[in-house]
Amino acid sequence: MPTMHAVRAHARGGPERLTYEEAPRPEPRAGEALIRIHAAGITPTELGWDETWMDRAGHPRVPTIPSHEVAGVVDAVGHGVVHVAVGDAVYGLIEFDHDGAAAEYVAILRRGGVLVTLAAPPAAEPAREHGVRAVFFIVEPDRAQLLELARLVDARRFRAEVACVFPLSRAREAYEFGLTSQVDGQVVNAPSGRR
Repeated sequence: MPTMHAVRAHARGGPERLTYEEAPRPEPRAGEALIRIHAAGITPTELGWDETWMDRAGHPRVPTIPSHEVAGVVDAVGHGVVHVAVGDAVYGLIEFDHDGAAAEYVAILRRGGVLVTLAAPPAAEPAREHGVRAVFFIVEPDRAQLLELARLVDARRFRAEVACVFPLSRAREAYEFGLTSQVDGQVVNAPSGRR
């Protein structure tokens, strides 16, 4: 079985649980594209979310690979993939109950007043007191929105800010940095030699 390097956690916890190690390289199944990772954005709080540690049915999912924002190049495609081809530069968002992009490769499946909190579910009582509906927000992949972002980037009307890039082998440090620093822009992991 082909292998790759990945950042994985074998038990629930924070950045201290992350290990840079050899792991099985995914193979694209029907409807999936295998992406060779150039950069993986981190969400520092994702290690505290249930979605990081369980699949949709609520079963434990360890070891887990974090970092769900991905940029890279299509390396292979499974049967039925028509929206991308080998060699295409792509970026996207992997659903949080799947392995992320803190690796050399990831297989991605394409599936077709409010108080919004990002770090943790909001307390219901303060929201009621202020007359708002409170929701916990986790970004979900949306092809149409990503295509519109690509159009804006290509037209130079939108630019992604990268705060800093950590080598994939220093992912634990990237998560600790993300949790303790106030930066403008995305904290990113990148496999060695890729920017």
